[in-house]
Amino acid sequence: MTRVYPGFDLLRILAAGGVVFSHAFLIMELTEAGEPLKAATGTILGLYAVMIFFILSGFLVTDSALRSQGVLDFAAKRARRLLPGFLAANLIVALAICPLFATEGAMAFLGQPVPWETLGRVLLLQDPSLTFPGRVSFFPAEGDAAWVAAVANGVLWTIRIEITCYLVVGLLLLVGMLTRGAVLALICAAVFATLTPAFYVSDYLNCLIYLGPSFAAGMALRLLLPEGHRADGRIAAASAAILGVLMLKMGGWREVEGLLFPLFAAYPLIWFGQQERARLGALGRFGDPSYGMYLWGWPVQMLLRALVGPGWSGWAFAALSLPAALAVGWLSWILVERRFLRRRPPGASYRVGTGVSPR
Repeated sequence: MTRVYPGFDLLRILAAGGVVFSHAFLIMELTEAGEPLKAATGTILGLYAVMIFFILSGFLVTDSALRSQGVLDFAAKRARRLLPGFLAANLIVALAICPLFATEGAMAFLGQPVPWETLGRVLLLQDPSLTFPGRVSFFPAEGDAAWVAAVANGVLWTIRIEITCYLVVGLLLLVGMLTRGAVLALICAAVFATLTPAFYVSDYLNCLIYLGPSFAAGMALRLLLPEGHRADGRIAAASAAILGVLMLKMGGWREVEGLLFPLFAAYPLIWFGQQERARLGALGRFGDPSYGMYLWGWPVQMLLRALVGPGWSGWAFAALSLPAALAVGWLSWILVERRFLRRRPPGASYRVGTGVSPR
């Protein structure tokens, strides 16, 4: 039985917008102190938005694996979706935009080995961000905030975590263990890792422990919900209400938010995704700008910050940069991403569960 999720496109765009919104405060004000959720919960909206991305990704990627004709087919689909936009964004930003802001001039920047080595490490997923300290400065910044002006793209840290999650799904598919039992074991492992300080030994593992439970929560919903399940709005509302109380009132929330946020957010997201009124409608005909909006949001905001200068509030800069990031996201879809994907009819919904039953 096929289940239809017309609201997933909107959810993904809102999540990308949440990331852009949060970064508007850091890039314009050079501090996250004024970001609303930072003040309320200790964590910026952008991180919650990334967790939403990972919940949806866990759900949809698991479904893609279940419907794939083997692990090679699955790997090819994931590579076509993730890599073209990632490669295009990094190459253009590093080789066309950064030279314009190079401290020693464009030719000197491109003629040095360090920028090329930095780009290579990013493309090989060794570095979590595209940054050129001392060689690129998008705008004047001093003191503890000087690092912000040198970061050409600060969102790339999630891409290598996403690919790690794909590898886990691919491995489970390869050995025939993409099952309910396996995902429950993954959740148990995520809980154990989160609560065990000995695992926090590197930035990569810290990020994996933080975002892994969100991806696992999406996997669990795809594998555990019965075919044809229609999400109950009352359960979704209660779960969302509990989440809101925990975020605002729970002592020590930040230490366990990587576990509790996906636990209580996953089902409301599935409910929202099933709502016909959440469909993008005519806008859906232009494709899916969410990934491009996410990849390009930071570079677009850095360019705008260089153009308009200081003095704006984070709110005003967010209002300026959100439409620009959305427009560039659509351009990324039209010019790069969709050319590598199997065609989906304009405005079509995500459809999952085409007769595949997890063991």
